[in-house]
Amino acid sequence: MRERKNYPSKIFLIISILALSLFLSVNTQILEINDTSKKYHSDPNNLTYFDSAGSGKIAISGEPIYLGDNFKASILVSNQGNNSGNIFLFIQNNQSSELFQSQSEFISSGSSIEISITSTATTLGKNIFDWWIYSDDGTVNDSLSGRFEINVLNSQIFDISIESYQWSISEGLVIEYSTFLSQGKNRDVIFDILGFQENKKFTIQSLNLVLDPGIRQMSVNIGNPMVEFIEFSLIPNGWIPNTNSSNSSTIELTIPYISPISSINKITPSNPMKGEKVMVDFTLENNGNSKSSNSMLRIEHISTKQILSELSIPSIYPGDTYSDSIEIVEWPNENIVDFSLIWTVSSVSGTELSESVISVESFIEEEEFQFPVDIRSLAIGIIAGISLVLASRLIWGTISVRTPHTSETGLRETRVSRKKKEEEIKIEVKCPFCDQSLRAPANHKGQIKCPSCTKQFNHEHLEKASDQSINKFENKEILTLYSNEDLLDCPKCNQKLRVPIDKRPVSSRCPVCKTEFLAKKGSD
Repeated sequence: MRERKNYPSKIFLIISILALSLFLSVNTQILEINDTSKKYHSDPNNLTYFDSAGSGKIAISGEPIYLGDNFKASILVSNQGNNSGNIFLFIQNNQSSELFQSQSEFISSGSSIEISITSTATTLGKNIFDWWIYSDDGTVNDSLSGRFEINVLNSQIFDISIESYQWSISEGLVIEYSTFLSQGKNRDVIFDILGFQENKKFTIQSLNLVLDPGIRQMSVNIGNPMVEFIEFSLIPNGWIPNTNSSNSSTIELTIPYISPISSINKITPSNPMKGEKVMVDFTLENNGNSKSSNSMLRIEHISTKQILSELSIPSIYPGDTYSDSIEIVEWPNENIVDFSLIWTVSSVSGTELSESVISVESFIEEEEFQFPVDIRSLAIGIIAGISLVLASRLIWGTISVRTPHTSETGLRETRVSRKKKEEEIKIEVKCPFCDQSLRAPANHKGQIKCPSCTKQFNHEHLEKASDQSINKFENKEILTLYSNEDLLDCPKCNQKLRVPIDKRPVSSRCPVCKTEFLAKKGSD
C-alpha cells in the first residue's frame, strides 16, 4: 500500500530531473551561440577576442640550432572582438623548466599582428617546448596554444693560427694566417690584432669578419708597428663556440732596421767657379736587415742651411750599394764652401740618416786693375801733356844748342854736352824682384821703378859699383812661375789663378794665401 502511495512522487521526481536537464542543455547551447556571436557583435562594451590568423601553428626560425644559439618562435594573431587589447607569448622548456615571455603586443579591433619571442638553446639534443598566448584584457581562443620541439646540435669549433710573416720597411709587416670553422653555419667574429712592446699590450686593429665552415688562408698588412710580439684573436659575436676551440695565436717578431752609410766620391770640377754647375758623385750603402723604402738625398750648405740640391733614391736591398751623381745648379760665391750630403730613410722608429761633410775650395778670378778716373779723359790729358812737354823740350833744345857756354867760367852747359856727361856716369843694376837689368844714374838716391814688374825699390850709393847692387838682391828668394796659358797654380797653396799671358811678365799675389810671385810666359 505504501509503495503505491510513493510511486507518483518518484515519477514526479524523475520528470523534474529530466526537465531540469533539458533546460540546462538548451541554456548551454544558447550560451555557446551567444559567445560565438560576440565575435561580431557591434556592442562597444563587448569583450576582446583573440584567435589565430593563420594556420594556428607556431613558426620556428634559426634552424639548425646549435648549443648556445638563439632561435625565434612566432605566430600570427588577430583581434576579432570589438575592443582593442594586449597579448603575450609564453614558451617553456619541458627539460629545463625555463620560462620565456615576450613583450606585450597591442592589437586593435579587426587587426592582426605577429607576436614572437627569442630564446636560447641551452640543452643539447631534443628540446620540447609548450607555448600559449595570454591576454589580461581579452578572451583567447584555445587554439592559441600548443607544443613544439627543436633539435639542439653541439656548438661549432673554430680556430686561428699565425703561419708566417714578412717584414720590411718598404713593404710593411705582412702576416699569413689561417682560420678554421667546423661544419654548420657561417659565424660572425671580431678579429683583434694585438701588439706587445715592453710588456704592454695594445690593440693595433679590430675588424668584423664572417667565418665560413672549413679552412681559410688569409693575409693582412699592418704597416710598421713598433712591437716585439703580435697576437691574433677571434671573439664570437652572438654565438657560443665549442670549448675545444682555440681563439688566439701569438708570434715573436724581428724588427727590421736600416743602417744607412753615405760617402762623396768626386766633385766635378774640383775647384768650381761662382755660378758654375757642379756634379757630386756619391755612393749609398744599406747595412741593415731590411730593404729601404724610397728615400731622399740632399746637399745642404752648412753655414746658411740652404738646400743646394735634392735627389730621390730608390729602394736599396740589405747589403747592397747605390751610386749616382747629384747636381748643384749654381755654385755659391765663397772662397771655401762647406756642405753636407744627407741621406734620410724611413725606419720603424721614425727616420734614419747618414751625413757626409766636405769642404771645397772655389776658383776665384784675379781682379783686373781698374782706373779710378775716366780713361778717355785721362788719355786726352796725357796726350796734351806729352805735346806740351815735347814742345817745351824742342824750344829748350834749340835755345841750348845755340847758346854758347863755358864750363870753366861756371856757365850752363849745353844740352848735348850734359847728356854726354850723364851717359858716362850711369851704371847697370838688377831689379831685386824680377832680376831685370836696369841702367840708373850712379848718384841717384831714392826709389827706382822696374819697367818689367812695375815694382819699386830703394837704391842708394850706386856710384860704388853695379856689382854691389846685384849682390844685394841675389840672396832674396824670388818666386817665379812660368806657363803658356792664362791659368797657373799658386806656388804655395796650389790655388788656380788667372794671369793674362799678354800682360807678362807681371808681379802677382795669390788672393788666398797672399803669396807674391812673378808670372812669366814660357816653361820653367
